[in-house]
Amino acid sequence: MPEKVAMLLSGGYDSLTLATDIIKNPERYRTDSIPKLFHFTDNDPLHQFITKKVQTEQQKWLSNIAKKDVHIDVINVDGMLLSGKFEKPRSLYIPAGIASIEDQPHTVGRQVLFVTIAFNHMAYEKITRLYTAFQMEESRWDNFNDGGSYSDDDPSFVESINELCWIGGGYVPEQEIIAPFLDERLSKVDIFRRGIKLGVPADTSYTCVFQFPNPCNVCNACYIHNYGCAELGYDPRKVDNEE
Repeated sequence: MPEKVAMLLSGGYDSLTLATDIIKNPERYRTDSIPKLFHFTDNDPLHQFITKKVQTEQQKWLSNIAKKDVHIDVINVDGMLLSGKFEKPRSLYIPAGIASIEDQPHTVGRQVLFVTIAFNHMAYEKITRLYTAFQMEESRWDNFNDGGSYSDDDPSFVESINELCWIGGGYVPEQEIIAPFLDERLSKVDIFRRGIKLGVPADTSYTCVFQFPNPCNVCNACYIHNYGCAELGYDPRKVDNEE
């Protein structure tokens, strides 16, 4: 039976594509209503500015395709829970030595907090399914299949959280995370291809780890985003590209 679902909206192209797909193809996700959308931010003024920009533009896009007002619940958390905290505000500089994925700021377990907060909000509306746009490139799948390092956006994390919810119970013990891009094993290029087919405008998304007004084009998030665009000959600054 169709029911209301929820989703973590990061502000990036992946999650905007998934939100668009849920709204345009509700039967695929066994829902009959607009998903409850969560977006997490922090107290940094620059992050607040970016969040407002992303929230306003993405909310306008989603409302347009839904043909009704779509609301995004913005939840404020401490800055260190988003992408790590430095001695100086990370909005003011890029730390020296940033050259690889391992060097980039990251707070282990942040997704656990996001999911927990979302589940608590969902419980009041008896929503059981939380969709996320978790995704891994082929190199990470190879590492994962070989028993490589654990990450808080891979299939093991999803399975662990779902098992914990089942054991712990709570208001709605049936709550679970669903990660369709992991289930389908979609690459970033695959997601861009789907997003373009759905008409998702890339210039309304923001993926930079350091969250400068303009993407740094140095961090891994920017690299993968730009790579996905380049592979499809797609200019993320334009919204009128054809597939």
